[in-house]
Amino acid sequence: MKRSFAVLVIASALAFGALAQDSSVKYKSAKVVPATDGKQMFATYCASCHGTDGKGKGAAASSLKKPAADLTTLSKRHGGKFPAELVNKTLKTPTSTSHLNKKDMPSWGSVFSGMGDEAQANLRVHNLTEYLRSLQVSDSSSK
Repeated sequence: MKRSFAVLVIASALAFGALAQDSSVKYKSAKVVPATDGKQMFATYCASCHGTDGKGKGAAASSLKKPAADLTTLSKRHGGKFPAELVNKTLKTPTSTSHLNKKDMPSWGSVFSGMGDEAQANLRVHNLTEYLRSLQVSDSSSK
């Protein structure tokens, strides 16, 4: 049985400039995408705020209380090591310290749990985390 959960997304009308007329955040049911495809999950669940490139400039970013994080610099900001445990924790239960404003970021752990069993939810978090790892910029590419 599929259950819908409200998640932070902007209506497709943003592509047509609706944000300029109404900057309030719209809520929409989460679309279920394959748990094995981190890139597709990122595009579906994260890109509206963090941008398709992960740099924090998504279509909904201007409506957030705090700027969306640049997810391509996570390793750089953590001493050159990708903080997989922190990313997993943040995806499962955002807090005011791990994500600037927990009201802006949905608790993907509870959303993903509603899309299947706990193993599927953990697989989603893992594969999304690994996709974020793949987006990291090296020191030489950020100069």
